[in-house]
Amino acid sequence: MKFTVTQQTLLAALNITGKCIGKTNVPIVSNYLFKVDCDELSITGSNLELFLTKTIAIQGNDFEVSVAIPNERMLALISALPNEPLVFHIDKKVPVDTAVYSIRIDASCGTYQIPVSDGADYPKLPEFGDVSVHVDSDIILEGITKTLFACSNDDLRPAMTGLYFQLSQEKVIITATNALVLSTLSLSIAEGEEMNFIVPAKTMSILQSIGAGSLMQLKIDDKGILFKVDDQTTLRSRLIGEMYPDYRAIIPKNNDKILKADRLRLLAALKRVCLFSNGERHEISVNVHSGGLDIHGENLLEETASESLNAEYAGEEIAISMDGKLLSACLSKYESENIWLSFSKPSRAFLITDNEPGASMENLMLMMPIAGAAR
Repeated sequence: MKFTVTQQTLLAALNITGKCIGKTNVPIVSNYLFKVDCDELSITGSNLELFLTKTIAIQGNDFEVSVAIPNERMLALISALPNEPLVFHIDKKVPVDTAVYSIRIDASCGTYQIPVSDGADYPKLPEFGDVSVHVDSDIILEGITKTLFACSNDDLRPAMTGLYFQLSQEKVIITATNALVLSTLSLSIAEGEEMNFIVPAKTMSILQSIGAGSLMQLKIDDKGILFKVDDQTTLRSRLIGEMYPDYRAIIPKNNDKILKADRLRLLAALKRVCLFSNGERHEISVNVHSGGLDIHGENLLEETASESLNAEYAGEEIAISMDGKLLSACLSKYESENIWLSFSKPSRAFLITDNEPGASMENLMLMMPIAGAAR
């Protein structure tokens, strides 16, 4: 049994599917699953919670075989080979020992042989699909870009470690929060079903990194989700089976102190002042007044930085302590020229939007201030 594939094509598939390979208690999962079906090779990487499969074209004989190949050895070898056609020979070992198969790779620079396991011992790829919808890939990727940063890393709050999808027939609302910052985004879709689910942040990060074609198919049931990214790429993931917190309940409705600022100028000022901020929270002081806002940072080395920006503001003067880098992360997700921040009290959550604040609880970000008065 043999097939031919170019080094560049194979390496790209290994790099993509290798994103899902992680340490587990099942040793065979630290392998790539190679499944040959005549003129196609499907490569899968997994950590038992995620399964990412990439299918590539090969020049092969009329045979089918499935083998599990050590991922580190295979990736290192293929990375080091020249970009040229590689010939794979797959043979059953006789007598059979711990390695059922042997793979020999022929290249112009040499021959390389690797004992491999039977792919039948690899975990079965899960199939999901009570509900199937097609969504514009750009919508999903935009939702990930603008919300993923707000996911929690706290395993004691599993629901908050993923993105919360609220799917309807006309739109999808994607939300993430870690109790310090919240981002929620509503996007129109052409096809949908009434359902809510939570996708792990790791899944969303991998989906974002591999990109997508124009249209993505989602197959969902109560246990997992399948993203058919394109004709060659499929990502399967478990869902987080928890109840998402009622995030709408924490969105303030009476923030009447409204600041309108140049987004890029504010981002640049925050970047400079945060160099002088103190601690892991990157604490800065923001004083908002009729002329605009003053930003101040200081640290334990007695270094300080202060900047003032002109801005439009309606309301009484207010001083707030906040995480400057977290605010920068929020502002960087927008593309608008201006940004609106609305406040009520120094100790209460403030809102960030890219248009005039209104009654809508969609398409906004929320940040909690740092306890204590600003300078």
